[in-house]
Amino acid sequence: MLIKLLLAIVITLLFYVRHKVGFKMKIFFHPLLLAPALGWLLSPSVLGVSEGSFSAGIIIGVLTELLWGSNLVDFTAGLQYGLLTSLLSVSLVALTANINLLFPLSLVVLLLYSWQETVASYFSEKKWYIYLMGVFNFLILLGAPLVEKILGWLPAEILGNITVAEGLIPAVALGFIFVQGIFPVFKRDNIWYYAYLLAVLMTTVLMINDEPWAVFFFPLVWYSIYYLWNQTKEVKFKKYFRYSLAVIVVITAALFLKFDSSYITTNVQYVLWAESLVALFAVLRFLKLTAIEGYFIMILLSIIGSKIGMFI
Repeated sequence: MLIKLLLAIVITLLFYVRHKVGFKMKIFFHPLLLAPALGWLLSPSVLGVSEGSFSAGIIIGVLTELLWGSNLVDFTAGLQYGLLTSLLSVSLVALTANINLLFPLSLVVLLLYSWQETVASYFSEKKWYIYLMGVFNFLILLGAPLVEKILGWLPAEILGNITVAEGLIPAVALGFIFVQGIFPVFKRDNIWYYAYLLAVLMTTVLMINDEPWAVFFFPLVWYSIYYLWNQTKEVKFKKYFRYSLAVIVVITAALFLKFDSSYITTNVQYVLWAESLVALFAVLRFLKLTAIEGYFIMILLSIIGSKIGMFI
């Protein structure tokens, strides 16, 4: 009970501080930075909550940053609680003995989006809202034993099929970023936002490939790109930054995804499959697919694909 209360307080304080600091300081309040940090804090070498918390923090931090981190830079629509999503998910994974990663993450996504569209839409401007949010966070963490029981009821095969999606979900975000590079949303058509996306791509591709130290590149690359542009203030560079997003997505897609298939026997086939998955979600993005919808569609595809032997 005490550890859950402390976690709820810490998570709520981080949410509050992020809301109060200036926009250039908000860079340090992103899932990519804080989720691994919380995972490390919950690891056996520190608080001893759960084995594997640090690696879970890295995976959750990467996935939530890719899918919803941009809403922390410039919110337009969708889930605006990306940081809370990552921190609560890492905590739930640790409190449920790291049985499964995506089930707690999915649960938190649904709960926070429901909260956002109901309670937050009416009371987020109230001074006492932060206390209400703290209670909500605490209640989610109190539900850890129930989540663990549900995980125990689910067949191991289903949990294994869900786990396959961990390596495929980045395709959703890559498809969305590709579209943003080709046909930008006007509100987000600015250097600060493009510098953010470039920093995310450069950092997460390294972290996904077992280079956790790359997390320190995130603020460095973000600030550096923006600083370099600020020295020239050439508007035409904005177009180059935007197009570079699409190019990087195409070139590195296969490095972001981690999956096996009985239909893939060569590296060329693997690359083509990766590009096809990214292209699929780019097309769906044109059809107004949201990140949450894409996230759950990919989990469903992973389960079905595993059942028919497409994914192993």
